[in-house]
Amino acid sequence: MIDNKVAKWLILAGLCLMVSGCGTKTYKEVPDQVVGVWKTTAAKYADRYFELKRSSLVFGQGGNSLTTYSVTKVIVKEQKQQALYKIEYLGSEGQPEEWEFIYDAESSVLRLKSQDFIEWRKAS
Repeated sequence: MIDNKVAKWLILAGLCLMVSGCGTKTYKEVPDQVVGVWKTTAAKYADRYFELKRSSLVFGQGGNSLTTYSVTKVIVKEQKQQALYKIEYLGSEGQPEEWEFIYDAESSVLRLKSQDFIEWRKAS
């Protein structure tokens, strides 16, 4: 028979594991399902795009202007049909930066967390 005190600790430990790791995964590279060039039909961003590569993040800023950053870590938190992605990368001066978006696998739509009203889709 398990001691009452031990049983409480086992339950507490189990709850902590469930809460802390529930649906969250960490990667060193960008997962395949979001690798690619992403564009939107929103007029304001007609000449813009971003590209997720396995180890880099590219922002197309119109014309031939683009900026590339090195990805250091990717954190994915699954939420029902969607997943929240946090891309950690090295900024222009080597400082750590973060960029977040929500990916809906069912509709293959990506929405930036800061502008969730704009849909981005993978270019063919």
